[in-house]
Amino acid sequence: MITKTRFAVAASYAMSILVTVLIASSVGAQVRLASCAEVPSSTVNASRHRTIMRTDCDREQAIALASAKAGENAASALGSVCRTSISIAEASSACRTHGLTAVLAQPSGGLNGDVFRVPGSPRVDFALPISPSQTVHLCVVVRNLAADFELTTQEDNMCPMDGGRRTIVRAGVRARCGVQCF
Repeated sequence: MITKTRFAVAASYAMSILVTVLIASSVGAQVRLASCAEVPSSTVNASRHRTIMRTDCDREQAIALASAKAGENAASALGSVCRTSISIAEASSACRTHGLTAVLAQPSGGLNGDVFRVPGSPRVDFALPISPSQTVHLCVVVRNLAADFELTTQEDNMCPMDGGRRTIVRAGVRARCGVQCF
């Protein structure tokens, strides 16, 4: 097992990869990157839990891939709930709580990595964009679940740079609806 701190660092690494890809894909375009603000449970009282397993010769890469893929699966499972449950007024309120404005009609270039949680809720590890509703650009906030994290290694001659060891990671996350904000 690894510590919660190392798990959080790996999730941050996965998020930085996602942000880098999003920035690179929008080079030259006049779009802004948005933040993600979690909506309160009084707006959408739903979440999705997903666990996934990944292997890689590189330990940190295995952790990052497992966390990121579990987050993508949870976001996909929660997307339709978010799209049908969040009104313009609720989106605006979630953003206004943090001094921001909801992304409505204008396109967003993706997320900038800033994530705002509901006051008093647990720390958010990263956020992912989901397809927008008709009126609001949405996202999900993702929390890594330390209780659903497992790391093992096994001998693998195909991993000579890593001491002949392959890392196997099982990572679990929980996602909740959010709103993209400027």
